[in-house]
Amino acid sequence: MEYLPSGAAANKNYQAVHIQGLVQQDSMVYLVTMLNEHEDLRLLALHRIQSAKLNHRPIRRKPDFDLQVYIQQGGLGFGDIADTDQIEIAMLFYHGAGHHLLDTPLADNQRVKKIDAQTLKVEVTLPLTPKLTWWLTSFGPDVEIVSPPSLRATLAERHRQAAAYYSFD
Repeated sequence: MEYLPSGAAANKNYQAVHIQGLVQQDSMVYLVTMLNEHEDLRLLALHRIQSAKLNHRPIRRKPDFDLQVYIQQGGLGFGDIADTDQIEIAMLFYHGAGHHLLDTPLADNQRVKKIDAQTLKVEVTLPLTPKLTWWLTSFGPDVEIVSPPSLRATLAERHRQAAAYYSFD
């Protein structure tokens, strides 16, 4: 397989791609794979595959691999990653921004309370990952982190930095 990683100028060549599953997150589709002779799982974005050839060798399966468990344990950047610090997050979603979480919860332990027609309070325990921080930041003014204070401060600083780009001084 010829694969163009995000931000790379040149393709990577993988001699063996052992596909364990296919997942979709929002508009992105990923292959869950083991590459070449490695045992660790990697995600490959389908749209970044430049070319692929069938090599007629059997696919190596990861022993006891369960795609649903992989997703629930944070394989896509959310969920319950065992070696990452877990935090209890309380957040307010405004202007209907969090309503998709009613149908697609972040984790099995998610609790949602409707404050009014456009506001939800969401509480969930998740690992604090860069992807989670990026995702929360992407809501801009439509999410407020109530707790923990450290995550609230992180998002506040990220928004201050972003606002500085638009300063008219």
